[in-house]
Amino acid sequence: MTSRTRKRPSSARRNIQIETFSPFVSGGRLRLVQSQLHNRSTDDADAILCISGIDSRYNEGTTELSGFEEEIIDDIIILIKRNEVHVYCNPINYHYLLPYVSHWRNIRFHCMTDSEVSSKENYKTSLYDRFRDSEYEDEEAAEEFKIHSFVAMVTNCRKIGIPYSTTGSLHSFDKMVVEKWPIIQAYALDEYTGGGFFTMKHEVVDVSSAVHKIFNEVDPTSLELLITEQLSMFERQWKTMLITTDMEMLNNSRQIQEEKVCEALRSYYKHGKVGSETAVDRQTKPFVLFGTNTKKTVMESVRIGETTINTPLMKAGIDGDRPKLMVCHGVCPNGPITCGRTYFFTGFSDPLSDKSGAPSEDEETRMLVQVYGIMIDSVIQAIQVYVKTLSSHLARAAAVDMVCEECHKLGSPMIQKYIQRRSNIIFTLEAHDNSGQSCQLPDGEHVLRVKTASISLTDIPSYRNPAKILGSLLYSDVFIDSVIQVQKDDGTIARDYEVLNLTGQIPKYLAWSVRDKGKDEVTILEENLKNMKNEGYGPVLISGESVHVGSHKNICQPPLEASLFMYQHKIVLFCPQTGAVILDNSIIKSLQFFDDDNSRSVAILLIEIKITMKSTLPSYLVSNDNLILVSFNPKSKAYKHMYSVVLPEWRKESELPDVIKIQELPECFTQIHEVLQNIYSNTTKTVTGFRKATASLQNIDRFLYHFSAGSAGNVPFEEKYLSLVVNREAALSESSGTFEFLSSETDQIIINIIAGIDGSHKENLCNTLVKITKDRFSWTVLQQDLSQSTPFIPQQLNQSLKSLSLTHRNRSSMTDPKHKSRVLLVTPGSMDVYDVILAIKNHPDLQVRQKLSIGAVTVCIDPMHSFITHRMTFPVLLNQCAQGWVNFILFTSSTSINNSALDDLQKLIRSINSDVSFFLADKGEITRSMDIDAVLSETAFMEKSKVRARHLLYPGWSLGLQKNYPPSIVLQNCVLKFKRPLERQLLINRLRELKSSFKPYPFDGNVYFVDGQVQFGDSSQTTEVKYATLTDSLSIVSNGHVGLQNGDGHHQYFMSFTGCNLQEKALKDWLRACAKQIPQKKKLLEKKDLKKEEIKKIHSQHHLDPLPAGWFYNGTQFVSFDGEKQDIHPCLEDFIQQYINSKNKEVEKFNAKADMEARMFVDLFS
Repeated sequence: MTSRTRKRPSSARRNIQIETFSPFVSGGRLRLVQSQLHNRSTDDADAILCISGIDSRYNEGTTELSGFEEEIIDDIIILIKRNEVHVYCNPINYHYLLPYVSHWRNIRFHCMTDSEVSSKENYKTSLYDRFRDSEYEDEEAAEEFKIHSFVAMVTNCRKIGIPYSTTGSLHSFDKMVVEKWPIIQAYALDEYTGGGFFTMKHEVVDVSSAVHKIFNEVDPTSLELLITEQLSMFERQWKTMLITTDMEMLNNSRQIQEEKVCEALRSYYKHGKVGSETAVDRQTKPFVLFGTNTKKTVMESVRIGETTINTPLMKAGIDGDRPKLMVCHGVCPNGPITCGRTYFFTGFSDPLSDKSGAPSEDEETRMLVQVYGIMIDSVIQAIQVYVKTLSSHLARAAAVDMVCEECHKLGSPMIQKYIQRRSNIIFTLEAHDNSGQSCQLPDGEHVLRVKTASISLTDIPSYRNPAKILGSLLYSDVFIDSVIQVQKDDGTIARDYEVLNLTGQIPKYLAWSVRDKGKDEVTILEENLKNMKNEGYGPVLISGESVHVGSHKNICQPPLEASLFMYQHKIVLFCPQTGAVILDNSIIKSLQFFDDDNSRSVAILLIEIKITMKSTLPSYLVSNDNLILVSFNPKSKAYKHMYSVVLPEWRKESELPDVIKIQELPECFTQIHEVLQNIYSNTTKTVTGFRKATASLQNIDRFLYHFSAGSAGNVPFEEKYLSLVVNREAALSESSGTFEFLSSETDQIIINIIAGIDGSHKENLCNTLVKITKDRFSWTVLQQDLSQSTPFIPQQLNQSLKSLSLTHRNRSSMTDPKHKSRVLLVTPGSMDVYDVILAIKNHPDLQVRQKLSIGAVTVCIDPMHSFITHRMTFPVLLNQCAQGWVNFILFTSSTSINNSALDDLQKLIRSINSDVSFFLADKGEITRSMDIDAVLSETAFMEKSKVRARHLLYPGWSLGLQKNYPPSIVLQNCVLKFKRPLERQLLINRLRELKSSFKPYPFDGNVYFVDGQVQFGDSSQTTEVKYATLTDSLSIVSNGHVGLQNGDGHHQYFMSFTGCNLQEKALKDWLRACAKQIPQKKKLLEKKDLKKEEIKKIHSQHHLDPLPAGWFYNGTQFVSFDGEKQDIHPCLEDFIQQYINSKNKEVEKFNAKADMEARMFVDLFS
């Protein structure tokens, strides 16, 4: 197997092209995957492992899950746990991945820095490269890092799930196949301390089925892909079908056949199946049927593909007459998009040659169109009932009841008799997965699936001959619904909903005339209209310009295209398919013109028809309000002539009513105008594919806002936040950029929060703000005592806030209003700001809670003290930068221009939070007045965008429904209290040795920050000590006073250690080594303990001493009278003994002193 070399992604690929992608969508997808993990159950996996590329032998299941966020790229390992996510990638993919994953909660990056990999352009992605290209040391180091990272990622995972198979193609799971994956094989090598074979060390299970379920969940991004890829293609094929029908009906309408019309839909379906390996055959097939071929039995047989029908048009009617209707049904081959429509065949209306003025529709066709319009309304009503009640049974009942009631109002005995048999009314409401297969739609449960609502009236009898069947009517739409649970003030749960009709822009009504003369009849009529000589019409003012025509009825959505002819005394609407409609003073009651004077706004002419003249109009233009809409695109000929020719001419002389200019459209036309406006705007300016595809979708922007919340999680939102989350303008103040829901009381307590991990200089920022603004504010600082090691307890904060509220109430009446009381809250340790904000917002005392308001949240970050190793940041650091939860980020080091550490960290944080403000302040000493004003803002935290982001990123957080699972690696504080002074140099040396003892992941025992108050033996004053291990930054500052008295005459000192999995015993031993040690007793000296050098020194000191009797020195040796010669003094032994005796006296004196000190010695922690 050959390896593939990854190329650096281009800069364009780093920009996410999907418009609806956001941290909220990405976070929602992660929660879906994590929802498959339940650590409390032994039957569920602890983690889900995804390995892409050659390291998993290109396994399709893991590749599919890796591509859940975006397109598939190699050399990525993702381990998803319930409380965190581990991501391995190479330095090239790192920058590309950041926008997609950096905002994940508790994410851990295992990635080398750019400086650690020199040959980045030749970076290899497979384990095999290690053995094939061992000459490249950087590549080998990268592979070593990958394997070590993988071993670290799966540490403490008992059961690991692997998505082994792809959707629609389940394979038998084989652990031995997994064991053969290169990265899995490397796990067993001794040098990587994996501990044995992967599948023996960890229980490996297949989670394909569980993961496949979440792929069918629809969110804004998958909806965008559905619209731009599948729906757009479906619409093009439907449009091709209509163009084919137009051409065939214009040239030879009587010989057109069903297969010819359906060719585009059927080819699209068949070819789409060929190109997809996982395509499953749909239960329904595309078809087009004429007239009597739409009988229930025939249509059902054709729908499921059992038979095919291909009948010439004129043979599909009753007794050789033309058929009245055509049923069209399209199906997307690889998706949930389907659509059903009924179109009609009429006569050709030529009012210029037909003096009788007979309408193009006969009585039967007119009745069918009216019933069809009722069916459309019933489907729309049923969809509204469903999203309101989440009951398909109630939706069906609403649709059938509406059809029966409205058809009864038509007054036709034949229709009234027909609808008495409700079995002829077939309504279905189904949900479909991404492949188009039907799935369950349980009542009372919202399912994030695309749904299809369909209604058909089968075997409608002929009006003239009830014994014969005209055919059946069919209408269906595909929609996606968004449902949000809303918790009211009384605790009850309601639903808020929005609906997007995906196929609503496909024409609901069309008609074609069946003619004997072909296109000559159309051409003659059009020429006559252009060259009108009739004095009753007057001169031509607008000659056949393109406009949109319709009414407010659903059957006319979207409005139909037509050619507009305007004369001095008449208006003619011409459509090549059906003929012309003449509107004159005998028909028109009034004319209203809407144009908001914007050069890019679509203008609307509303023609009110006299009630008595409705029968002269095509049935689709007849409505209860008797209004016909004619739209004019800006800068079009029709628009220009309307102002320059028509209106001036009509003012001079015209039999038509005066044109009244209106400032607002009737409410029933506002959505139609919005759709027409979007269509025009997208044709006159450069727009994205998504905006172009959604131009004709009604309420698309409103729905997407709602759907962002509706797909974020099945948790309720508080009612007071709903209008903001779904962006409903009626509830939002345009004059204010903040969301106000607080008490109307003036004595609000504004809390400004300062957060950051230990060592971020957040305490310095607090002190600086208090010092600089002491003349403006009366500050109360809530800050945990450094000498306390207790973790953050919300109840303690709540009690402090309650006491503060009482104090504030008493003080507010006596304080100068210009000298405001404010609160600065410094988060304790490395606490997640989420937990602090949650404690404030959910204060148990309602009166206190109503008075509390968070002004702004500022997070301090030291770029040099941010990465625990490589590109893995300290726990909680990235969580504190989440969108909506922080207003300002203050970088407290590396503030110089062109600092690479600062640049890298800013890029990382910007990918997490695109709208946070960055400030620079070395060691937290902020100086710029504008920065100070921003940090002390009273409203920044409640900006609308921030509030919405908080609820979409962590849905249900304000109700306490969002569980904040701690990561596996946490920074803990261990505070040691003692009473004795330390030795300055010993402490400094021991601090600087901490980094050399660092351990790799999971970093047990590593100390990253030391903070304390001590006294040194060479000083009587207490001293503040701060030391950051990673940066080797040491601060020793005397505070000029002594420590707190503890009542026994000794001073109380403390030292706070911040690190991972710290052991108190080990830290005590470490700190003891920094204090003055107990003197150790020395043992008495013996001759055997003397070294040669010492003996030689003793001899040199005494070699001139007097010799004993019988000895003399001859100048070179000591000689006795007996003739004995030697090089050493004869009395050396005596000299040595004297030396030993002298030294032993000193030892005895020292030991006596040591015994005395030992009896008086007090342990550092006693």
